[in-house]
Amino acid sequence: MRRTLSPRVDGKNNFARSVRILDIGTPDETRARLAQRARCAAVPLAIGDPAFPDDTQPRAWLRSRDRQRLDDGMATAERFLTIAPATARSKTGPAFPNAWAAASQLELTA
Repeated sequence: MRRTLSPRVDGKNNFARSVRILDIGTPDETRARLAQRARCAAVPLAIGDPAFPDDTQPRAWLRSRDRQRLDDGMATAERFLTIAPATARSKTGPAFPNAWAAASQLELTA
């Protein structure tokens, strides 16, 4: 899952996302593959999203959103691996490519 957050003038955020299915299988098989991918990426396997206390989905965070960028009025992005229901499909929203490019720009300092 790749997701961008872009601040709006009303204080809320616009979200754009791209989902790519990497594996399919039973719940036990997909959990094992997620744990293996987390180990290969050298990232911990976390449970849930800190922004949502009721969330119990396992995630391997490859990139976390930068809250300071949002506070400064700039776009940010996050990327993680997780488990989804069998009904999930690979998809990329129409606004995602431009939003990802904007959120991925590096700030150069002198």
